Order: sequence, then C-alpha cells, then structure tokens
Amino acid sequence: MEHLEALINSGLFGELDKSSYITAYESLDIRHKDYKKSESVFHEGDIVTELCIVDAGSVSAEKTYFNGNVHLVDIYNRNSFFAIEFLLSRKKTSDMDYFANENCSVIFISLESILNSPFRDELMTILIHTLTLFNIKMERKIDMLAEKSLRDKILMYLNLMSERNRSKEFNTRMTQEQFAQFLCVNRSALSSELSKMKKDGIIDFKKDHFILK
Repeated sequence: MEHLEALINSGLFGELDKSSYITAYESLDIRHKDYKKSESVFHEGDIVTELCIVDAGSVSAEKTYFNGNVHLVDIYNRNSFFAIEFLLSRKKTSDMDYFANENCSVIFISLESILNSPFRDELMTILIHTLTLFNIKMERKIDMLAEKSLRDKILMYLNLMSERNRSKEFNTRMTQEQFAQFLCVNRSALSSELSKMKKDGIIDFKKDHFILK
C-alpha cells in the first residue's frame, strides 16, 4: 500500500467510495521510479502504455523543432497526470520529450490493469475528465500565445497561475529560460519586460517566485 495515499491525492480514485480504495489499489499494476534533474522520463517517439503520476518534484514536457528551438509545453507538479493524451490515443506515441524538471519520482500504472480492474468505469471516467481539463488548459495557452504584446502574454499566464494557486503569490517552478520557452519568446526580451513590469509596480519577483500587485 506504499503508494495508496499518492493515488488518492492524485484524484484517480475520485469516483470511488472510500471503502473501495484498497480493493481498487490492489487491482492495479503499479511501479515507481526516481529521476535525477534533467533525466529523461520519455523521449519523443516512445510508446506510452502506463498512466504517469508525479509523486514528488515536477516533470517538464518539451517539444524540440527542426531548427533547434525548444518549446516548453508545460510543467507537471506533484499529484499531476502527464502524457495522458498519448496514453489514451490510438497510436500511444509521444510527440514530445518529458524530463525531470528537478529531482522527482513518478508512479506508473499500466493501462491494461486499469482496463481489467473491476473499477474500470470509475477509473476511466477520471482519466477522460483529466484529458478534457488538459484540452481546456491547452486552449487557454493558445489564447495566451495569441496575445499581441509580451506583457499581455506574461500577465495572462501569471493570472492563470494565481487562479490555480488561489493566491497572488506563487512559484512558477520554471527558470527564466524555461519561462521564455513556455511563452515562445526571446529570453532577453522576457527579462527586460519583467523588469519593466516590476518597475511599474505590476508585479514583484525573484527567480521563479512571483507576486501580483
């Protein structure tokens, strides 16, 4: 039952009665792996056959293009599912790379064991719900990247983070280089705009720690 609490906290058992948690846990094929910072979890082209849950630390999803440019798609923090869009696809082939954003640990649950579980319907309902939320999140990101000014892009992201953390003070868990990759902008341009926003009293920040004024 080593990872039972982690699965509960992830929301995977959200459709189950508490009395069913242990039985559901025992029906699943679960493994756990630790990763050092920058170590690869998946490469682009890998086949994804397991549900991935961040147990500690964080995982980054990155897309590298033919010209060498890197786009940071997202950062997945503790209790988050990741690569679920590939797991539930027909081909199950990842089209991006996943790396340990810091020292982290990941829980893997085989999709086959989920489909063979007596709680299949309840578990799949959670996975489909999570996939839907992921799609909504990606739509929000498209809207953010469509903003004309860099300041508007930054403010939209910071407001989303504030909303997610239910606080005007939060950590992005991204370096400034990653933040620039996430927004698809030049790092020096981002650094300059953040400094201007701080001078204008809109935000305060130090490294990845931000405060919305």
